[in-house]
Amino acid sequence: MKKLIYLLMATLAVLAVSCKKDKDSALPVNTLTFDGVSSDIVEVYINESTYQAGKYDIYLLINGWSNMIDLMFSGESHLGKVIDLTEKDPVDYAGFWLFKYLRPGGPDVYACGNPHNAGDIVFDSGTLFTENLGEEDGAPIIHVELKNGKVKDENGASHTISLHFSGKFPLKGMY
Repeated sequence: MKKLIYLLMATLAVLAVSCKKDKDSALPVNTLTFDGVSSDIVEVYINESTYQAGKYDIYLLINGWSNMIDLMFSGESHLGKVIDLTEKDPVDYAGFWLFKYLRPGGPDVYACGNPHNAGDIVFDSGTLFTENLGEEDGAPIIHVELKNGKVKDENGASHTISLHFSGKFPLKGMY
């Protein structure tokens, strides 16, 4: 009986350490990690005209407009769902996902789920989850998580990317 109790206690200790390790490795909120280097997301916007049309074109700035992510997705087709970034969207979706990372000095990263354009690349791995948590002063509060992303840049070099942002996206006329 003593051996069984010791075995149970050892198992619980291993599980506790394992759970703590998983929790500690989670990406902090409002952070981009690109090729293992983490950066704060310092400013965000959403394109006002696309938002009013039910589509999301959001901008996450790392260091001004020359170091930023442009992420597009459809409210109807993508919100509240896990998007497999290795796949193009189905033809009948109300819109498609698009990911651009403009990097100072380049090369930029671009991937797109447009099913009508065979030339667009998709991620080698990764998922995207987006959620609209409501509005504050007319601006949406959006949660975005890109996990385990692996994608090629314009020159074909492979990169890892993860991002996690949750907060208010001020409306901005972009075009």
